Amino acid sequence: MKRYFLFIVLLAASISMASAQMELGVRGGFLTTNRSFKPDRKSSSVGNANNYGLVVTNWGEKFWGIQWGIQAEVALAERGYKYLQGDTADYKLTQQMVEVPLMAQLHLTYRAVSLFLNAGPYFGYVLKQTEELTRDGITTSTDTKFLKGYDRRFQYGLTGGPGLNVHFGSIALQAEVRYYMGFAHLYNPAVEGVPSASKETGLGMFVGLMYRFK
Repeated sequence: MKRYFLFIVLLAASISMASAQMELGVRGGFLTTNRSFKPDRKSSSVGNANNYGLVVTNWGEKFWGIQWGIQAEVALAERGYKYLQGDTADYKLTQQMVEVPLMAQLHLTYRAVSLFLNAGPYFGYVLKQTEELTRDGITTSTDTKFLKGYDRRFQYGLTGGPGLNVHFGSIALQAEVRYYMGFAHLYNPAVEGVPSASKETGLGMFVGLMYRFK
């Protein structure tokens, strides 16, 4: 796990050195995700707060009071879905993923308050996945191996949403709502007996602490 945090620090440092006007910070929050299947499966969302990472925001000049920029992140995220049988989840899949969103940002500021809108692609790589099976009230958990040609470890899609920054000098508190629409399948649809579609959707609520360098 340490090597992933080292990668995060090095990426953030390289972006900061090339930046003309920049904020660097950390963020965390709650993310709920699900998978849509074809043929349809009775799946349900899985939510958790194990989502955190580094945030770098760069922006340019103002045009008609609106400032544009780029927000990049490197984060560790936990996602998944579950099947329901009655009111009880009998199957649950949880995945730990390195996630890299690269989003354009529109920024409108009045005094110390900024409203912004993010939108852009995200890319992910699944590090680990865990299956939970519940039978007769007993739950067993197993770390599953990735099968070549069957599991899709690389994930990608679009993400974005509105947010709010409140500045206190060089420090800013950031709150954001973000929607995820995945384009990559969880399972290879070319494999016989596998769903023809298994794409991700998600909704996250994040808070962050930012520091403005210039």
